[in-house]
Amino acid sequence: MVDNSIEQIKKYIKISGILVSNGIKVPQILACSIENGLLLQTDFGDNLLSGYVSKQQDNYFYKLCIDEIIKIQKIKNIDISSFCYESLYNETMISETWFFDKHSEQIATEDVKVKYRLFCQEICKNISANSEVFVHRDYHSRN
Repeated sequence: MVDNSIEQIKKYIKISGILVSNGIKVPQILACSIENGLLLQTDFGDNLLSGYVSKQQDNYFYKLCIDEIIKIQKIKNIDISSFCYESLYNETMISETWFFDKHSEQIATEDVKVKYRLFCQEICKNISANSEVFVHRDYHSRN
């Protein structure tokens, strides 16, 4: 991992430690040079969830993922900065660019994209209005 922000590196290390101490499997940090913005960490390999779910008729692997998300959400007293509505919405919009524009086999019409944005706005409003939850920014089937 390379990141020019010392604060982001420190935050990553802290969150990694919180997840590990709560039984969540994350890449192990083998070495770090915070001042140079470098982390050396283990790699989970090339077996992506997306390759498994496309072959399964049931939702076995998605159920496992949801169970893991629930485990993450049950972690108490996480002392990390919160995501405001704007941050949540911006993170959500990454999926629009990533999925609709790059990976979908069908072209999404502007109407579909508008409906998706409105749907995401509503979800982000609800999340922001309720108690804080952990946001895992890189938890998806291609990772």
